[in-house]
Amino acid sequence: HVVSANGSKMLAAQHAYPAGPYSSFSFDLQANPNPNPPVLAQNLDEAAFAALYPDGSRFVTTGSPSQTSTIPFPAGVGNMPGMVGPRTSRMFNTATGAQIAAPGLDGVIQFAKMPTFSPDGTRLAFNHHAASNGHTLAMLDFNAGTNAFSNLQGLYQSGSEYPGGPVFTPDGQKIVFWM
Repeated sequence: HVVSANGSKMLAAQHAYPAGPYSSFSFDLQANPNPNPPVLAQNLDEAAFAALYPDGSRFVTTGSPSQTSTIPFPAGVGNMPGMVGPRTSRMFNTATGAQIAAPGLDGVIQFAKMPTFSPDGTRLAFNHHAASNGHTLAMLDFNAGTNAFSNLQGLYQSGSEYPGGPVFTPDGQKIVFWM
C-alpha cells in the first residue's frame, strides 16, 4: 500500500491467499478521507510496492522476473515475496488504470523492484534486478511532461545483499534503503 506525497491518492493490493484473486485498487483520499474512500480504478496491474507519483496522478509497478507459483503463497525466483509474475515494470494512470507509455522505462528497465519517486517527482530509485540479480540500487531521472525516464545511474551494489525499500530524504538529495 502506498499514499501519494500530497495525500490525495492511495494504491492498495488485495491478495486472497492461497490461490487468489490478486487485485489492486486506487483510491481518491481527497474526495472522501473517511475509512471508505471511493475507488478510482480497480483490477489494476499488480500495484503492491509501486511508486506513486507525488501528486498521485500515475504510478510505476514493481517488476517480477519469474513465473509465480501461487500455492500456498505467491513466490518465484527473484520475485519479491507475494508478487505475481512474470511482470515487467510499467507506468499507469492512477485514476483510470490505463497504461502510460514511458520511454526509457518500457523495454529498458524491465524489473524495477520497490520503485519510489523523489519528493519533487524528478527521479525514481529502485532495486535494479537486471543489473546483478537484485544486488543493485539504481536511479533514473523522470520528466513528467513527457513521461520519459533517462540517465540510469547505479547507486549501490553488493555481492550478497539485496538493497531495497529506497526512500528519498525530504529534500530529495539522499536515499535511505535497507539490505
